[in-house]
Amino acid sequence: MKARTLLVFSLVAGLALVIASVAVAQGSQAGSFSSNGGGLFAVWDRVGEGPAADNIAPVNSVVAFTPTWWSGGPIGAAVNAIAFDPMISSTLYIGTEGGGLYRSTDGGDTWDNTPNDPAHGLNLSYGHGWVFDVTTAPGVVYAITSGYQWFHWSTDGGNTWSHASGGPGWARDLAVHPAITTTLYAAAGEGVYKSTNGGQSWFLSNTGMASNEWITEIAVNPVTPTIIYWTLD
Repeated sequence: MKARTLLVFSLVAGLALVIASVAVAQGSQAGSFSSNGGGLFAVWDRVGEGPAADNIAPVNSVVAFTPTWWSGGPIGAAVNAIAFDPMISSTLYIGTEGGGLYRSTDGGDTWDNTPNDPAHGLNLSYGHGWVFDVTTAPGVVYAITSGYQWFHWSTDGGNTWSHASGGPGWARDLAVHPAITTTLYAAAGEGVYKSTNGGQSWFLSNTGMASNEWITEIAVNPVTPTIIYWTLD
């Protein structure tokens, strides 16, 4: 009985070692291999350059990935916000202090100020050059600026914009419901404002809050969107 048990254990252990060896040897195709049992652990950097074999970690060791950073973007104004297009990851937008809104369609290598076009873009007159926040949802870009017409949205990637007034006199941050993208929340001087029609109209949603709380940041829980977080000035 003991001999049979030992034989079964040896076969299982041998099979595990063969699978592990194949996974490590084919790392450039398999993606990754690890074991939480305290024995074999192999990981390699799929992002880094160079032959895949050079990126495979020795057995019982871990490779620490060090990201490479680069700087770019328009020069001349501080950046307040950044947002990616949820459908096209190479398209992103940044909002600036005094410089308006900029767009990149190549992952940030180059930028254009099409959203600031006086004829079709954001209303940057009367202090609207301060873009406090920009956020996106599938098929739409939202931006909030200083001034009376503080809320803006675009359905063509920032080429043309619609504007709305009313609601708070100004807002500093915007959050979008993860499943119902026409439901928005704005952090404002009077508290939290909510819109259920894509920002065309707003109403205060301050139950349980003090009337004089100045909200500066707001976020919706992506898993449980009935939970909303905000911060005070």
